[in-house]
Amino acid sequence: MPEDQVGKLEATENTVSAMAAAAAEQQQFYLLLGNLLSPDNVVRKQAETDMFEKFENCVALHKY
Repeated sequence: MPEDQVGKLEATENTVSAMAAAAAEQQQFYLLLGNLLSPDNVVRKQAETDMFEKFENCVALHKY
């Protein structure tokens, strides 16, 4: 396979990987959103706790 075609193939694979990652993140976001809006108190409280813990971890990673 010519070298320029290999470069195009690698770029396409990188694009597809990025799109798959974005789709997975979007799916995770909508799941979290659904849980935060849930009428079930247990489900909603767990989503709030998970979100708070992730936020705290993110803040801790970015402190100087």
